Amino acid sequence: MKIYLKILILLLLGNSPICAQDLQFGIDSKYYLLGTLSDNMGYSYIKEIADSTPVTWKYEDKYYIINHLDSLFKSSNISNIDKINYHIVNRGKREHYDQISYDLMSIELSQFIRSFYRFNKSKSISQDGYRIYVGRLKYNLLNRSTENQILSFIAGSFFIYGGIDNTEYSISIPNSLSKAYALKRLLVKIGCKSVKYTINREIKPNSHKLNFIPSDKLKLILDHELEIKKELIRKRKG
Repeated sequence: MKIYLKILILLLLGNSPICAQDLQFGIDSKYYLLGTLSDNMGYSYIKEIADSTPVTWKYEDKYYIINHLDSLFKSSNISNIDKINYHIVNRGKREHYDQISYDLMSIELSQFIRSFYRFNKSKSISQDGYRIYVGRLKYNLLNRSTENQILSFIAGSFFIYGGIDNTEYSISIPNSLSKAYALKRLLVKIGCKSVKYTINREIKPNSHKLNFIPSDKLKLILDHELEIKKELIRKRKG
């Protein structure tokens, strides 16, 4: 599902005059969503209720994330014949929390996401008595994806977990079982430089951090993601 964006970037090249570079990037909204998902001790899955479980959910202080995904899916549905079926549910305030919870529901998206994970049975049982399975990303499946799909996955991950650390770009994922490692390999694949993967076990949750110098194309995309996030947070606070 592609949304074509035109990002107008002004680049200063040494003593040359400022020139405009026009980048057309097709966001695949499904891969972008996949990139945004938590990998905290893996991706949890309960077979018996999989299709009635939220694809993702956020409290109202992070509702801008759900709102952003909603905008991407709506734009995708306008520009593509194959529509994404989904809806957002206001669940009200969960027990012991003062904030409202919003669920993104979609059987289609849930099945798409599960196709990218290899699940193993864990020892954990849900509150309803179901066995919990823990998923690790299938890197080989991501690796066979198109360039736009890979860039969309990285963009989604960066939107949630990324930032600029001094002069380097970074993505830090708590307790990552597979996403950080998959991202490391994908960043190298698309031409990023100085890709470093460090795990800080002295903090809880453990931090799985990637520092890298993005390729020129990825830099334009990630800078665009930072601007989107800043604007969404500004609107939420305003």
